[in-house]
Amino acid sequence: KHNVVGSWNNGDISRTFQETLIREDISVPDHGVLADTAFPVRRGLENRIQTPLKEGDLNLIPPESRREAQTRSDVVTSMRLSAEWGMGEVEKVHRRLMSQLPWNQSIRGRRISNV
Repeated sequence: KHNVVGSWNNGDISRTFQETLIREDISVPDHGVLADTAFPVRRGLENRIQTPLKEGDLNLIPPESRREAQTRSDVVTSMRLSAEWGMGEVEKVHRRLMSQLPWNQSIRGRRISNV
């Protein structure tokens, strides 16, 4: 009903996913997911769903733990972006899609099948 790209922050969409993550009989121990800051994280899933710090969160953390929290947040962001963008693969595909196709039908067919 709400399954639209970018709508993971909707509680209805994420509820089933979170219920799956919390079940130890079907989820892999010591594994979880990385999400953006809009993804809701309910109690019991703090170690299963890792999100970057939101603006202002760092000030709520004790000063002696801030450096570690910021580093963890930066790592989560970096890993998420790498996975989301495929280490540049998305841009490479889009760049190829912008190329003009040759007039020769044989060459054009091969190029299309390789995309």
